[in-house]
Order: sequence, then structure tokens, then C-alpha cells
Amino acid sequence: MSQIDKGSCFSPLLCEHVEIFESTSKDKVKFIDMQSSNSEIRSDKCYIEINSNTSKPDVPKSFGGLHASEITAIGSILAVLGSIILTAHTIRKYSRDYKMQQKSHEKELADSRIRFAKEKIENFFGPCKALLEESATIYEFFALKEKKEQRKNGGYFRTLRFLTENTHDGLKGSSKLSEYDQKLLGQIVEISEKVRVLIEEKSGYVDNPSLHSLLGKLSAHYRTLALAHQGGLDGLGKELEDIVFPLEINGAIESEINRLLDIISGAKQSEFSLNNTVSFYDRNHLDYYYKTHELDMKEVYDKVRKYVKNGSHILDAGCGTGRDTRYFIQHGFKVVSFDASKRMVELCNEYPFSYCINETFGSIKFPPKFDLVWACASLLHLSKEQMISAGHKLHRSLKPRGYLYFSLKKQEPSNFDGRTFYTYSRSEISEIFENKLSLKHVESWETNSQKGNSEIFVNYIFQKL
Repeated sequence: MSQIDKGSCFSPLLCEHVEIFESTSKDKVKFIDMQSSNSEIRSDKCYIEINSNTSKPDVPKSFGGLHASEITAIGSILAVLGSIILTAHTIRKYSRDYKMQQKSHEKELADSRIRFAKEKIENFFGPCKALLEESATIYEFFALKEKKEQRKNGGYFRTLRFLTENTHDGLKGSSKLSEYDQKLLGQIVEISEKVRVLIEEKSGYVDNPSLHSLLGKLSAHYRTLALAHQGGLDGLGKELEDIVFPLEINGAIESEINRLLDIISGAKQSEFSLNNTVSFYDRNHLDYYYKTHELDMKEVYDKVRKYVKNGSHILDAGCGTGRDTRYFIQHGFKVVSFDASKRMVELCNEYPFSYCINETFGSIKFPPKFDLVWACASLLHLSKEQMISAGHKLHRSLKPRGYLYFSLKKQEPSNFDGRTFYTYSRSEISEIFENKLSLKHVESWETNSQKGNSEIFVNYIFQKL
């Protein structure tokens, strides 16, 4: 036995002093109990002999060439990857479900808007338009003699004024009219009462505050007309001068219906690229508005209005800031407007009774529904090829016997501000609009620019055959 290490310990169970030796022999470990009475060792020491060559059981050191610690690490990594994949799948699933729910919610909102738009047309705007059209049709044939006399004297006929003014023969109300006109007026008053009741019962379908105000004026006019018809307001003509039929009502109702139809049909904005001219108007829309919105266009308005009846449908093609749209609606016409400049369209739609959309001459697709196409100083930005294409589209939008008005610069502008202008001779215009489009030339004339410069515009009126 050879001693290789030596230490001491104190243990109440074994001995007070223990010495540990390593044995080189193959003997098994021996334990000598100090407490044993049979022990030959009388010493206070005890010995433990350990065979250093005792073989230990074989334990596999690897699996597939990997140590246990490596297998454990790989397992942890795989567990983490599995968790990540499961989490990503869950997130993807919930994201997909959320998008589906969002689309479903958006569809429900869209369907709700469509249903409500249909309700508005069916319960208020449609009946109101029909009744106004019926009344206007009858009014065309009412008091023809009186209307003619007023026009001869440079004035215009007003029914309420006629019914309430004093006469030498002492007649009151509708008794001043011929028997034929009395019957027509009776029909007009009856229709007016239906409109008034409709306004009182169904005006909750109206969202436009300005239109609410306009409908109030219409109701006041109808109530007063009914009283005047009965002769109850005789002699109050001057006092009632401010109670007039609001001419804007026709265009206002039409514009609301057009907006509702866009909701029902799901109309989307056309896509088109912007050129330098459109970009110029987008940048300078406010400056252009202040320069043009108060220009005196009476001469042109009067010439063109000779060819279309009051209440007609007008397409304001290239409407700009909406100056002409406002004029026509205020004078009883129904107007649809479009312009390529988004900022111009926004300005036009600030007038509460307008309906203006962001389109170009190349993107419009109107059916033949208009009595007049009005293109004031807008076609002058088109090349010949574009002019022909636009002419076809505008021709299609006109009713048979409808009219096309447009104006062009006689000469190219002397100053260049980024816009593109094209000039056309009368022979070139004739070739495009008479020969290619088969329109009939009605009238053409020159006007000076209202902006205070020396520019001259050439105005044209053509008719669809």
C-alpha cells in the first residue's frame, strides 16, 4: 500500500481521525470499524483502501457523432425555431382573419351607404325631381301671352307679381288669367303642394345645409303662390318681391342625385398623367380664381342661351374654378362639370350646388344627355389629334339637336408661363367639327379678353344633327 494523499476529518460516526490512502493492489475496499471489539487494530485510526484500477461501467459518449451537450443545444434551437414558426403562423392567421374582418366591415359600410343612397333617391330626391319637372313642363305653356308682352318690354314674367298687383278691373288672383291659364295654374299649385308636403315630411334625407335653406325658400314661395292664386294677397305685389322661386333648386337637386348615383355605382376616379398645363393650374388655382371668377361674360351667356331652354342639361367641359357652373345653376340649369386640375375641381365644388369631377377630355365617357356642351377657353390646350378625340367624346355626350359652344385664342400668347396653347384657323375648325364630326356650324364671333389685355378669343357654336 502506498500513501498518495493524506487528510484528516472528524466524524462522530467513524472516527476522530481518518487517514485516506490509495492502494495499488486489486483488493476491494476495506473498512475497519474502530468500534468493533473483534478488530485486531487497537489503534484509533481507520483505513479505507480504494482500488484505482477498478473498471467503471461503459457510458456512451456520443450519438450520431454528437455529444450529449450538443444534442441538448440542438434540441433547444429546434424548439425555439418551432416556437417561432408556430408564432409566425399564428400571427399570419390572425392577420389574415383581421384583414378579412376589415374587408367584411368595409363591405358592410359600403352596402349600408348604397342602401341609404337608394333610400334618399327613392323617398325624396327622385320624387322631388319628378314633381319639379312636371311643374316646369306645365309652366312652359302657362301665361304665354303675358310672358311675350314682358319680353317685348325688356322684362320677364313673374307669376306671383302678376297675381298680387292691383288692376283697374278689380279682378283678383287667378281670375286675372284666361280660363285656360287658370286651369294650368291650378295644376301648378296642386303639384307645388305635393312638393311642399314632401319637403316637410322627408327633408331628413337631405345632408346639405345649403340645400335645406334652399328648400325652405321653395316652400315659402309655394305657400305664397297658393294664397295669391286664391286672391288673398291682392295689392301686396311690392311687399312680396323678395319671395321668388329659387332657380338654383333644379341644379341643386340634380347634383345631389348625381352624387348619390356615384355611391350606388361605385364610381372611381379615372387615372391619368399630369402635363405641365394641368400642373400649372394646380399650383396657381387660387390666383387664377381671383383673376377670372368675376369676369363679365354676359355677352357670351346671352348669345348661347338663345339656343337652349331654361332648365336644360349642360356639360361644363374644362370648368376651371367653376365660374360658369355657378352662373348656369343660379339661372335654373342642371350642370355637370369636369376639369383635369384637382385643385380647380375642389374650388368648383365649394359652391354647394355644383357637381364637379376630376376628369380630362381624354377620360370622359358621358352618354348623350346634354342639351349644351360649354367649353369656354378649355379646348385651346389640346393638340389637333387631342382636339379630334375630344370632339368625338363631346359629340357623343350631346342629345340630338344639342349645341356645342367653345372659345379659342386667335393668336398664341406672347408670354410663356408653363402652359401649352394651340391656335386654330377657321378652316381647321371647320375641317374637324363639320367634316369629321358632322356638326352644323351655327354661329361664330370674336370677343376681347375680359382680363384687360389685348388677347382676342374666337367663339364657336355648333349643333349636333
